[in-house]
Amino acid sequence: MDSTQPDNTSSLGEFLILDDLITVRANDEEQVPILAYPRPGKGIADFECFTGRDLDRFIDHALKEYLKCGLAPVDNQVIALSGPSDLDYVVTLFSLSRLGYKTLMLSPRLAPPAIANLLKVTGCTSVIHPNLPTLISTISRASGEVPDLKLVSMVVRSQFDQPEVPKELRFARSIDKHEERKKVAIICHSSGSTGLPKPISQTHNRFIATISEMRGTCEFSTFPLYHTWGNKVCFNTMWIRKTMYMHSTTAPMTADGLIEVLQKVKPSIFHAVPYALKLLSERKEGVEAMASCLEVLFSGSQCPESLGDYLTSQGVRLSMLFGATEFGSFGTSRSRPADDPNWNYLRIIPSVKPHVQMKPIGDNKYESVFLPSLSQLSASAANSDDPVPGSFHSKDIFTPHPTIPDAWKYIGRLDDRITLINGEKVLPTPIEGRVKVDPLVREAVVFGIEKTIPGILIIRSDAARDMSDAEYINAVWASVQEANSNAETFSQISKEMILPFPSGTEYPITDKGTIIRAQVYQKFADEIEEMYRRFESTEKGTLELEGQALETYLMKIFTEELGLPIASPEADFFAAGMDSLQSIQARGLILRDLYMGGNAGRLGQNVVFESGNVSRLAKKLEAVRKGGDLKREDVLGAMRNAVEEESDFVAHVPGPGTFGKSTVVLTGATGSIGGHILAKLLARDDIAKVYCLTRGSSPDSRLKDSLINRGLSEISSDRRIIALTSDLSSPSLSLDAPTFAALKTSTTHIIHSAWPVNFNLSFPAFRKDILGLHNLLQLSLSVHLPQPARFIFCSSISVAMGSPRPSTIEEDLVAISTCSPGGYGRSKWVAENIIYNAAVKYGADAHILRIRQIVGDAKFGIWNDTEAIPLIFRSALTMKILPELDMTCPWLPVDTLAQIILDLTFLPRTPELIYNIRSPHTFSWTRDLLPALRSCGLEFKAVSPSVWLAQLRSAARLANADRNPAVKLLEYYERSYGESAPVGEISFRIERGLRDSEALRRAPVLLDEGYIGKFLGAWLKKWEA
Repeated sequence: MDSTQPDNTSSLGEFLILDDLITVRANDEEQVPILAYPRPGKGIADFECFTGRDLDRFIDHALKEYLKCGLAPVDNQVIALSGPSDLDYVVTLFSLSRLGYKTLMLSPRLAPPAIANLLKVTGCTSVIHPNLPTLISTISRASGEVPDLKLVSMVVRSQFDQPEVPKELRFARSIDKHEERKKVAIICHSSGSTGLPKPISQTHNRFIATISEMRGTCEFSTFPLYHTWGNKVCFNTMWIRKTMYMHSTTAPMTADGLIEVLQKVKPSIFHAVPYALKLLSERKEGVEAMASCLEVLFSGSQCPESLGDYLTSQGVRLSMLFGATEFGSFGTSRSRPADDPNWNYLRIIPSVKPHVQMKPIGDNKYESVFLPSLSQLSASAANSDDPVPGSFHSKDIFTPHPTIPDAWKYIGRLDDRITLINGEKVLPTPIEGRVKVDPLVREAVVFGIEKTIPGILIIRSDAARDMSDAEYINAVWASVQEANSNAETFSQISKEMILPFPSGTEYPITDKGTIIRAQVYQKFADEIEEMYRRFESTEKGTLELEGQALETYLMKIFTEELGLPIASPEADFFAAGMDSLQSIQARGLILRDLYMGGNAGRLGQNVVFESGNVSRLAKKLEAVRKGGDLKREDVLGAMRNAVEEESDFVAHVPGPGTFGKSTVVLTGATGSIGGHILAKLLARDDIAKVYCLTRGSSPDSRLKDSLINRGLSEISSDRRIIALTSDLSSPSLSLDAPTFAALKTSTTHIIHSAWPVNFNLSFPAFRKDILGLHNLLQLSLSVHLPQPARFIFCSSISVAMGSPRPSTIEEDLVAISTCSPGGYGRSKWVAENIIYNAAVKYGADAHILRIRQIVGDAKFGIWNDTEAIPLIFRSALTMKILPELDMTCPWLPVDTLAQIILDLTFLPRTPELIYNIRSPHTFSWTRDLLPALRSCGLEFKAVSPSVWLAQLRSAARLANADRNPAVKLLEYYERSYGESAPVGEISFRIERGLRDSEALRRAPVLLDEGYIGKFLGAWLKKWEA
């Protein structure tokens, strides 16, 4: 039985309020044990059992003791209860409920700030606690933030386990139970794994549901009662007249103890956290004890797939139940057929299903979103107006079963994802789950936010207590490798990035045993930073190799350790499929093995990628070791070579096709500019299809999610959109033959807006993107139409930002010497020159739009707050100052830019080869923008750039990037606005665009039309959340 429908009236009696659980069971003619705890001071499996009548007597005596302490009968006043969930705790909880209190159940693990916040938010001024000095100290420290907080000692068994007093009246309140059942019974709280815990109220009428298995006479639980699932499953089991055996609150959880209980109690159902499953799985007797249960039901955190698969293969009937304090039970795998092995795929509970939406977030992953129509959804949980006001976006991520309808596997949380510095997102939980199965591992936590590659922190189990770090890393490496085998390339952990800690190391966890990720990162921040410092700059190697021996060593590194198919020392790294992550990993391996003469710091992060092949890399390494001058890379020569290599095209051959409605190929549709271009395209009646070429799997869901996030949901289901996974560097764009043939037959326009915006990458890292540009140009020349498809390329002003200052840039090609020095600008310069050759030499209808600063849209003001300029504004929240920059702002809203692009794409005549695109309306940063920000409510003092930079440096030393992310771009700001920054501005002529685009001529005046307020309002809503 696994319905969660309320069971108010049945053969079990009538349940209306929480106290009915006790009073109804106390009036049963046949008294049976409904709750059991280990006897104090006895063995872990020496249980004492209590009937409903026992508990009713205990509760009546206890509440009378509380009345003597000054507590009085109330109507739904909040009182807090903190402590281990033993018999005293249970009796107190029901005593308080009988008195009319709504009880805030505080985990004894909470820190003082979390306790204080929960007390203030709920308006609670009293806390009941056991006589535990550490807990009393913690609550006392929290009391400093809660005026007049009253601490009440918990009534203990010697006080409430008293015989009945003849003729003494039982305490009772005169209430209307049908009204009372609508009120809050208890207040649980979220785990606080992503911030301060939040209170979640639960009413009486949501408390009892028929979720327990009727077969058998008893169950065993390892969950504490202040955990939502712990109290629900305990009270449900008691309600159906089965005995709930509770794990000891004074003894640690061990395999020996769990086995002893399971063998003695023989429960029909074992309710376990995954850590208990891990302990038992390491012992044959443990597995056998679990297999003897009708069911082993886990909840609270994720069970590693390899562990679950092993247990089911050994005959354990393993099931999961997924839920949360905010929304109750969501789904379970209990109801699957007996021959269905998919223990880790839940089915959404039928009563919940109409009130939940699975929101696609890309790569065949979905977030569960709960609608306010769900009766069990706590009103305090609402965090979104999408799709309707009062919705709750859970941040829980699922993936559907490939063949079983409506079966979902939980794979982690959105806020668990680790974003590397290159923008790739690592999902840590599957990696951690596999590694934690290893008997030598107590805990594993993947890290790497804003870093080049991920690492993993591993805490030894007791079995590995005496191993050295080197021995331990070798011992667990096989488990890490197995985890890597199921992870994407950028998520894989190298051996050098394993950070071991001793057995017994303490780390932040929730009551469910789940790591509190942010706090783990904070606690071990120094060790993590030191590991990256060693990996990136410390040479540990002793090998002194040169010539052919050095090349042989490097070949082995690339082919055996990194698995790259490099055929010879002259083979190109890029052609072999090397990516920037593997380049960084290779550098770390080289420093691990090779002696560099103390000059490792001279090897840049991209030294491998930039070298191009083993032969050149070997020469560079040899020169560095000997302390010689590095031969300067001829980057400008490489740029010229790239232009020459990618400017060879097959000219267009006019075909018999006829023009009707337009078919557009669009890249970058999941980005800001591309998304708005798509919206503008679909607003036209003359568009037949838009082929959206995207990276990664699940292109439909990725595109739809991106559009929704940008406020463009109205077009996300347009049938003219054809989203395809594509690799532009492939001649066929990695499309199947029929699709590629269809593009050649029908494409009339190509808009190429996709390009990696990463200013840390050097020019060689953009080789693949330049090749993709060539292939799209060739597609434009290969269409079977009377003329080539029109090709529009979104370039950047960075191609000219290396020009002497002040200067004015014409709408023409610029010299190679004027290009900005980074790889991004250089790659755009190469792209422009390839397009020029395609147009002039091969007749391509190709055009370049050189775009300046883009800002948020007119409707929502959505402007990416991780960009450099928004981060400057955000710094005012903590620093209370903003710099007075000598800068003119010709900013264009992204939706205006999208319309400009379409004006030029569908220009009736042939457009110009090159357009500079910026707003015709400029304003001063200092004279105009800063006063506008202040008038919109941003509080700050205007200071010189040097003062602002000095304070930002101080903030960076405090490592408060979470509160002030601008510190991450300190070096960029120093280059742009520091004392050595270039003086004077570079302006761009826009006469051609003004002539050919109505949208550019009618571009909004941002300061006059309220845009600054829109941007700031959208940011503050997010920043201050």
